[in-house]
Amino acid sequence: MKKKVAELHLKSYVVRDKGGKLTFPSTIPKKRSSIRMFILGCFILYSCISEFYEIKDFKLTLEMFSYTIAIYFIVEFIDRIILSFEELMNHFQPRYGKSLIKVLKHTFYFSEGACLIMISSLAIVGKFYSEHGFIDTTKLHKFSYLKSLFLLLFLRKVLKIEHAPIYNSLKFEDNDGLSYSTAMANSFYHGYLKLILPKTSGEDKNLMEIIDIYSDRNKVDVFPKLFILVPKSAFCQISLKSSISPSIEESSSLDEKKLTIAGVQKRSYKNSVYKIRDPNNPRKVYYVCAEYATPLRTFKASLDFSGLFNETFKKHADDIVLNFYLIMRDFVRNDPDICDLCELIYYDDRDEHGLRDIAPLLLSKVKKQNRSLV
Repeated sequence: MKKKVAELHLKSYVVRDKGGKLTFPSTIPKKRSSIRMFILGCFILYSCISEFYEIKDFKLTLEMFSYTIAIYFIVEFIDRIILSFEELMNHFQPRYGKSLIKVLKHTFYFSEGACLIMISSLAIVGKFYSEHGFIDTTKLHKFSYLKSLFLLLFLRKVLKIEHAPIYNSLKFEDNDGLSYSTAMANSFYHGYLKLILPKTSGEDKNLMEIIDIYSDRNKVDVFPKLFILVPKSAFCQISLKSSISPSIEESSSLDEKKLTIAGVQKRSYKNSVYKIRDPNNPRKVYYVCAEYATPLRTFKASLDFSGLFNETFKKHADDIVLNFYLIMRDFVRNDPDICDLCELIYYDDRDEHGLRDIAPLLLSKVKKQNRSLV
């Protein structure tokens, strides 16, 4: 009896998975159904049938709906022509690698269903126009235009016109706070930077204090800031030291910072220190704290994985990385506790020879800020 009561109690707040079928308790939101589209489809079917019975002319009914659809696609096509010119003028090289084919695919994508309906409606309109010119609107019912608008709404949803790559890119520009970029940025900011950079408790130390301890212990001058690398390709090397960056060497890490987070006792956080030799003065060594923005590593792994959403991620990888950087930049600049402790560096990490050497970029940042302090 007690066992049954306990099971019933669990069912009241736990999602259960039985053979792939999910059962949700009343307090947890479940996946939405497609009932809205079903009801809208039934209403459209009723509108088409009622329109035919009201005007008593099948050809006129077909002509009216065909004109509505054709005009909609013509307007949509004009809008995409305008968008394509904007892409060519402002984003031809960075987003499309100077490929006109990529621009056209990005801006003029339509699903197969949309193409079929667009071509059919234009063909029907052309046929009727060749027979008697424009449609005789005096024969239409007073609610005909309203039914046409409902038909367009239904077709736009079913054919997913707004899911074209160009519109998805524009959604990233609008940034409604629901994008993958926003999720990555919030996770990185609240789940990492806000933990390792400022003080998190009375006895804790911020990054500047940890760097000072390291500098005093090792008799070196570590640049008092954490550089966070945001490569355009989202590729994050295991270490900044590599054959690509021969002037960078690994040094020992800063002292650990241990925090109890999300049920993990004394989780360890620590930042790496790198030595960079000045190619113009090999005896001069700069010590910097630098690392990649770790969410990008996960994102890059998703690009290489042939799973759900993979193709969408690949199409919009540049948009996702760009907006991750822009959101993180706002977070850092508007937070007085960490704005002076870190700097994001967003850069094109590849050239015609492959991966770029990160050393000159880090050296320029350090030298520039050192000069500003003099």
